[in-house]
Amino acid sequence: MNATLENMFHEYRMNDATNYFCAGYPERANDNARVFVSIIPADEMGAYLTLGKKSSSHGGGAVIRYQPTTSQKVDMQNRFGAFAVCTVAELKAKTAELKESARNGEIVSATTGKQVKAGALGNGHALEWYICQRWGIEWEFDNASHTICGDITKDGVEYQVKYINASL
Repeated sequence: MNATLENMFHEYRMNDATNYFCAGYPERANDNARVFVSIIPADEMGAYLTLGKKSSSHGGGAVIRYQPTTSQKVDMQNRFGAFAVCTVAELKAKTAELKESARNGEIVSATTGKQVKAGALGNGHALEWYICQRWGIEWEFDNASHTICGDITKDGVEYQVKYINASL
């Protein structure tokens, strides 16, 4: 990890309420591929991050991204195990379904009580939904900061969910 990325991740972790990351990734780049999740201790997530650049519409500058390489995906599976939750096509369909529900005013933020805009939802939220289904937890959209809680709480443990190309 380069020094800038290491410093940024250190700062992120100093204020983070997350115990673990649910790191999602497809086995291959096609719609029939399975989407796997590895549960990674938060302090070890840095091994799977890269330094990227924010878009100019978001002010430019450096950003931490979760963009695992093929060898990093294998490493996650070997070190932490993995479980399949859906296919890439199913994840895309769930993302579209969540966006449509938001457009219809059917998704309310558990944090603010306000209706969620479709643009606020992405593949990471669909992955959260699938993980919640697997764990028998009701999925709720919340936009609470990672400094307050994870995306999913199970048995008092905070999990932050990331899917490929996510920023931290």
